[in-house]
Amino acid sequence: MGAMSVFTPARPRPVGTFARGTGGQVPAGSPRPILYLDNAQPQHWTGDLPLIIAWNDGIAPYACESYESASARLTKADVGDHRWCEIGAPTPGRSARLLVVTDANQRDVDWRMVDAKWTEVPRPDWIAAGAGRPSSADELTAWGIWLWQRAGTGWRLQALAMLGAASRSEWFAGDFLDRALNEVPPVRPQ
Repeated sequence: MGAMSVFTPARPRPVGTFARGTGGQVPAGSPRPILYLDNAQPQHWTGDLPLIIAWNDGIAPYACESYESASARLTKADVGDHRWCEIGAPTPGRSARLLVVTDANQRDVDWRMVDAKWTEVPRPDWIAAGAGRPSSADELTAWGIWLWQRAGTGWRLQALAMLGAASRSEWFAGDFLDRALNEVPPVRPQ
């Protein structure tokens, strides 16, 4: 029980009114990914979990969109002044190829997406090589944290999606997710 005192409550998911750590208003540039959530390379995603993306800067209100192609939008969510959003999984047979966050000044940040099967998701030794989607929230949490830390930048959105799905019943998944979105994850990527 003494180990539980190491954890403090996570800060709330970020909102777009102040720069982190300053406590005051600062001029905002174009939206950009949060720390550790690189958008320079494609992100792998199994497509069956809602995606969670987060960004810094920009001017609220924000909109999150997913696209199947350059002209075929799948989803759009107006998120107000929040600097994160959850994008639901598309209908079967459709796949998101691009995620875009746009601010009030029509500046944007985007992530290119690549389809992945559960058997292709990097895994620790304790998960069988042929395993599909984890059947329990605790396994989804552990695998998601491992993926965040060890699988490289191309798998971080999948890791956040796994933690988001697990957070509905696992408090640690929600705590880890909130800390990652606030750029202070308890485990940093290697």
